[in-house]
Amino acid sequence: MQTAALLPADAGQLKADLDKTGKAVLHVNFATDRTQILPTSKPQMDAVVALLKADPSLKLAINGYTDDTGTDAHNVTLSDGRAKAVQAALVAAGIKADRLQAKGYGRVSPVSNNTDETGKAANRRVELVKLP
Repeated sequence: MQTAALLPADAGQLKADLDKTGKAVLHVNFATDRTQILPTSKPQMDAVVALLKADPSLKLAINGYTDDTGTDAHNVTLSDGRAKAVQAALVAAGIKADRLQAKGYGRVSPVSNNTDETGKAANRRVELVKLP
């Protein structure tokens, strides 16, 4: 099941967002209530790999977030597992682990409401944040 809407996979757009605001939202689809990255997210993951390969000095924090369904403890664990799954996928694609940090934050910092599926989907996200 998809947990996030897919945006066009574009390393250039990710770079532009990182350059402008220091962060970019990566819409990755995970299996429901799991940390497994679904195959539909391959274009997004490929875009991040391309971004990191194009700029070997770029270091990123991978921050995971959830909607407000479930307990806080469960959401922190789930979002942390998802952020680490993205990190592991990037390392498996040839990115050095020391360029990446992964952490889950659960339901804190929502970017939309949690009252309907569209809002919940927006809150289930992975953010890439440029590290110094």
